[in-house]
Amino acid sequence: FFPQGPPSLGASAMPPAPPDSLGSVSTDLDEFPLGSYVVLRAADGSGVSKANPPASADLGIVLLHGWIQDLSAWLSTAQRLRDAHHADVLLVDFYAHGSSPELRGVRMHTVDALVMQVRRVVEHLGWNDRGIVLGAMSMGVSVALHYAHVFPRGIRGMLLVAPSGMPERWNPLPHVGARVSSALLGSDTGDEDSEPAGPARSGSLRGVRSFSRRSSVRQAESRRRMSARSTSVSRRLLSRLNFIKRTPSYGHSDDTFAILSHFKWPVTVVLARYDIVHTPQEEEWRAKAPHATILVTPMTHWWLCTHADDLHIEEYPIWQQTTAENDCAGGGDVALALRRRLGSASVGEPSLAGVSSLEEGLAILRTSRRRSRL
Repeated sequence: FFPQGPPSLGASAMPPAPPDSLGSVSTDLDEFPLGSYVVLRAADGSGVSKANPPASADLGIVLLHGWIQDLSAWLSTAQRLRDAHHADVLLVDFYAHGSSPELRGVRMHTVDALVMQVRRVVEHLGWNDRGIVLGAMSMGVSVALHYAHVFPRGIRGMLLVAPSGMPERWNPLPHVGARVSSALLGSDTGDEDSEPAGPARSGSLRGVRSFSRRSSVRQAESRRRMSARSTSVSRRLLSRLNFIKRTPSYGHSDDTFAILSHFKWPVTVVLARYDIVHTPQEEEWRAKAPHATILVTPMTHWWLCTHADDLHIEEYPIWQQTTAENDCAGGGDVALALRRRLGSASVGEPSLAGVSSLEEGLAILRTSRRRSRL
């Protein structure tokens, strides 16, 4: 992966990268365009006065879709988050998805390439020094976890829906997809300018014959266009297939998951009880992130990924928690941040005046409340 982060992207210090790298990826930025993305600005939200708009958004949120989806999977939820929490919300179309282009080589389409893409967009928007919440579903969760592992400094919270990343010892379905991808596409060298085989080359013009020069030119042009379309479609499908070569774990290790407990960001994990793609390993997620909020829904993987609106994510407590984290990280009033996070003060609780960090304030309040119960 990127042990110190891509040098041209200004990564911050981070825990050690997982040893089982996802595959080599060039750090030449020309290889990794921004792709297609949409930003919903808090200033454009409903209920905002155009004559007297607020100075800045309270939150920055980045939402990442799953495999064979696009940013529209999050669009309605993003609008609700913007309006309910006065947030700037970024949605990204992954490479070879939605309106984003494919990369030069089919085998360059890996999860770590998507980490590079997200980072490029974040820096392009000037959000690299801004506290953000990463929200993601399915394959996008693995992108979010690797991103947080490499660039932890700006993270304020994580929302993980129908998450990938855990090993699947008893579930054959994702392993079948990975084996098909590996058999068809080979290893992820990232160096080839691969051309799809089979139908993509069926439009060869070498055998074109015609009774007249004019007819020959017309047929050649027609076949050239058909071949180009066929090649483009084939490359896009193969590029998408390459992403799942390392499913279901996508190169995660204990080091990757350790960031969740190490930084103790507010984390919410939404699992589907009837998920047969990435099974709901509730106990494993509790072990990886003991402080996280784990929600188990009586749904399938596909339902969660296609009905994000019905989850009413904008009502989850994580947004108030991350706002409190942002207040403290930005030098705000710790006492106010704690009250926003824990609710109003109880009678007899100690004053938080002079407390310099959220962790210190939490420790004081927890000790006080524990004593009051004795």
